[in-house]
Amino acid sequence: LHKNAVGPWIVAMLNGPRYSQQRMLQYLQLISKVTFHDLIGIKHGAGNGDSWQRSQSDIDDFTRIRRETFEAVADLPGIIFALRILSAGNLERAATTNVVQYLLNKKMGSLVLLYNVFFEALVLVVLILSFRLSVDVAVFLG
Repeated sequence: LHKNAVGPWIVAMLNGPRYSQQRMLQYLQLISKVTFHDLIGIKHGAGNGDSWQRSQSDIDDFTRIRRETFEAVADLPGIIFALRILSAGNLERAATTNVVQYLLNKKMGSLVLLYNVFFEALVLVVLILSFRLSVDVAVFLG
């Protein structure tokens, strides 16, 4: 689990053939399921008989590393479009991962998206009013 383990190859594999999409979904599931105990085991050599104590700095390190990794995935160019082309089953598998949920929460909360929705709604209202006005003028003249 590290931000350097994320790159544009993720988008390329999601855009690739079905077997590469399957492997990428497994990777996304893997980085989503990494727990604090996985990190602390690596950091302190757990499993070789060493005893270790959980410290606040270890918890902070795990939280920071996980957030940085999820941020790196969310900042990949074209990741949303790559997820959109997945089959229904693969899209469901991807949507259940923590990293994709983080990505969607980040993208949906951005101001750019809100501005985009606002201006599209404004254009829609203008189009409806102009159509209505043109129909009224045609009926009046015609």
